[in-house]
Amino acid sequence: MSKTEMTREELLSEIEALRRENAELKTDNADLKAMLEMNIEHADSLEEDLFNKIDSTLRESERRFRTISETIPVPIIVSRRSDNRIVYANEPASDLIGFSVQELLNRKATDFYDAADLLILSEILTTQEYVSDYECRGIRADKKPFWAALFIRPLTFNDEACLLNALYDMADRKQ
Repeated sequence: MSKTEMTREELLSEIEALRRENAELKTDNADLKAMLEMNIEHADSLEEDLFNKIDSTLRESERRFRTISETIPVPIIVSRRSDNRIVYANEPASDLIGFSVQELLNRKATDFYDAADLLILSEILTTQEYVSDYECRGIRADKKPFWAALFIRPLTFNDEACLLNALYDMADRKQ
């Protein structure tokens, strides 16, 4: 018998060794699958925890914004950049413009500014992204004019690109 030929016992021994190695590989494979499933479950848990923290932080930030904007006597209007629709207004804004807060939410922020001012404001926002202490003539619900110093800043509100409009009523100064 040549060296390349194997005896029956040697062949059976090698087959047995291969069977043991195959069983070990199957066990290792099962262990890896279990570890992968545990990692996926852990990742899902981490993702859920992170989402909950982000959601909680967002709610807390919104609560702080509302507390501040509803406490200060400054008229504040938040409008979407895409269509100028008002998405938030506080009571001082309602008092200044003459519509209820709910009525303001059905309107555009641009409805209350003089047309000539709107062109200038649009240009300022295009060039520098914000407006600071711009004196403008506004239009109340009863169509009477009012004067205000206007401050506009970009803001993300409810996951939308918005503009925060803060107005300082200048009626006393103008008189």
